[in-house]
Amino acid sequence: MSTPLVSEVLKEIWWRDDRDFSLVKIEYIHRGAPGDVMEVPGTVVATLEKSFFVLDGDTSIPYHRIIRVDYGEKTVFLREK
Repeated sequence: MSTPLVSEVLKEIWWRDDRDFSLVKIEYIHRGAPGDVMEVPGTVVATLEKSFFVLDGDTSIPYHRIIRVDYGEKTVFLREK
């Protein structure tokens, strides 16, 4: 069984009426941050594009840098090492 693409996971949550994107937490590689990892809540995500997501303030983060996505208390995406 293949792992879904992180963009598909995020878009599924973004567009479903019964999902609340404010419950999303995204952990991604961010060089220079402590441990080179940053975490942002779904409330700061402005848009989801084809190959990246955009934070409020126009910062673009490529999907390939995402390590983990949590929805509430559940991990819905975890990048294999």
